Amino acid sequence: MNFLNDLIEKNLNKYGEKTYVSERKDNNWECILYKDFISMVKNIATTLLNLNMSGKKIAILSDNSAKYIACDLAVMSYVGTIVNINTFINENTLRVIVNKVHPDLFVYSSKYKDLLDDLNIANKYDIDTLCSCNSNLNYDLSTSYLDESKCIKTLFTSGTTGDPKAVMLSLKNIKSCIGNFENRLKFCDSDIFYLFLPMCHAYGGIYNALYSFMYGASIYLCGDKKKMFDEILTINPTIVCCVPIIFERIFEKYGENIKSAFGKNIRCLFCAGADFNFGLKKLFKSNFNLIEAYGLSETTSVISEEYLNEKIDKSVGTIYENMTVKIIDADSDGYGEIAVKGDNVFIGYDGDMDIYKKCFTTDGFFKTGDIGKICGNRIFFKNRKNSNNKLANGTFKNRII
Repeated sequence: MNFLNDLIEKNLNKYGEKTYVSERKDNNWECILYKDFISMVKNIATTLLNLNMSGKKIAILSDNSAKYIACDLAVMSYVGTIVNINTFINENTLRVIVNKVHPDLFVYSSKYKDLLDDLNIANKYDIDTLCSCNSNLNYDLSTSYLDESKCIKTLFTSGTTGDPKAVMLSLKNIKSCIGNFENRLKFCDSDIFYLFLPMCHAYGGIYNALYSFMYGASIYLCGDKKKMFDEILTINPTIVCCVPIIFERIFEKYGENIKSAFGKNIRCLFCAGADFNFGLKKLFKSNFNLIEAYGLSETTSVISEEYLNEKIDKSVGTIYENMTVKIIDADSDGYGEIAVKGDNVFIGYDGDMDIYKKCFTTDGFFKTGDIGKICGNRIFFKNRKNSNNKLANGTFKNRII
């Protein structure tokens, strides 16, 4: 049984002639059909299997691209574990990651070649070369088996309190969130996504790229973040996932006249990744369908998420129905450390399993390190336990409370 292969084959038969991913090339949008994207996925998988990479760790260091999305899906579906490296990484941090995770192969885009060369990483493949290979050995990928409890994706924490930790996610983790998500908003094959978030994060890689593919939707990749608001008006997407700083910049640009900021077809906006100013939240909710969510990489990006058209408050949404959340060591106001148990909780820190074991209570709850309270099954986030507070763009600063 292979859930992802079944999805790929279904989409090939149902959406083969439809555009899946579009990216900016020389001021024009280059559109790739589902059938051509899937052909790329299978070719990448076969090439990697020919390199004896079955069951191995494939690290990828590249900016967002159709080739990145294809590599991501190919490795998860047919090969082994995709290790998504943050593109803002420096040499010292990359060295720590390499020594901790021990990737078997690096896939990279040309701008990162010197960084890999400086670390004397020999087993590497340029992403353009990988995606243009024509494999001589044909594997029957349709018979591949995928153990849903094993790691297929590794993401990294921010590393603000030490070295980045390698968060291991299984297909079971990823699938556990789908039903809860659909209870709030179900994507459809007429949806058009606009993706500017990095593929190396769960928010971009799972909730944009993988989910857009899963529902037969189309996705446009941001070509220039300095021109993203103009790109949005050209594309007229139906789904845009943001971090709070994007809403702040839109308010700076449009003031309260924000109705046209996302084009004429917008169906829903999402906000996650950092504290969202409540005044801005009310303004955008009065003009759009806006859903705020909360989670960590360790919880496959989500613990709670708002329903559409529910009361506007300062919460970060309703707890997912198949998850259990409790507050540890609550103060007199009900605030304490948020802890969660469920199939969404990650399966380990690669290279740091001792730290992983210490992150759980004796009754099996993952301690998030976030301070919050629960009211009526809704989470109200306050701050990080270690006083590292997220900025509006999703990065951290130290904050004394």
